[in-house]
Amino acid sequence: MKKGHLLVGLQFALLFALAAAPTSKVSNNQQIIGFVLSISGIVGILISMRQLGKALTAMPEPKKEAPFVTSGLYNIVRHPIYSFLLTLTFGVALLKGSISAIFIFLSLCVLLRYKYGYEDQVLREKWAEASRYQERVPALLPRFRRSD
Repeated sequence: MKKGHLLVGLQFALLFALAAAPTSKVSNNQQIIGFVLSISGIVGILISMRQLGKALTAMPEPKKEAPFVTSGLYNIVRHPIYSFLLTLTFGVALLKGSISAIFIFLSLCVLLRYKYGYEDQVLREKWAEASRYQERVPALLPRFRRSD
């Protein structure tokens, strides 16, 4: 089995586990925050997917004919789909309110960290400009710089 298939399989297993995780009573504020994060994550994922266009794949290995996308959200962070997936799943974990949901979310964080590291390596092997791009653009969270 290819490494990418294993990583995607584990990712989806964690997403299904989160959906099936037990729910505990949560406060109204926690419900609101969880809902806003979940909706923001979904919207961000959809925008990121649209910006990838023909390069879109769940696999960390790029499609053979895929262009190297560095514009739009991909000019702000290298892996916006992962960023927004974590936003969405953190929102769901808050809505669930259980320790198991938080543990599954944290497990997904670790898995996606490993997955995007592997993906970055594969991209460097395919495109010469990937190294400069990865040095310039952060992986998940944008850098906010003060303008002087």
